[in-house]
Amino acid sequence: MRLESLNRKENVAEKDLISLRDRLQRCDEEWKEGKIEVEGGRVPGGQAVVSKLLYEAHNLMSEVQNKM
Repeated sequence: MRLESLNRKENVAEKDLISLRDRLQRCDEEWKEGKIEVEGGRVPGGQAVVSKLLYEAHNLMSEVQNKM
């Protein structure tokens, strides 16, 4: 929600993104560490949602960074 809010702003500063970038990086690390697991080559339902949300968060982060 915070990324969406920043994406609507016209002027975004680097300081606005620091904590969000850190949070997103921690989520990515948990995914890589296997805390979000793939079973039988597919991502289970709830984890598929997490994967989709991570993807969307990365896209929003890119959009916001491109505005800077």
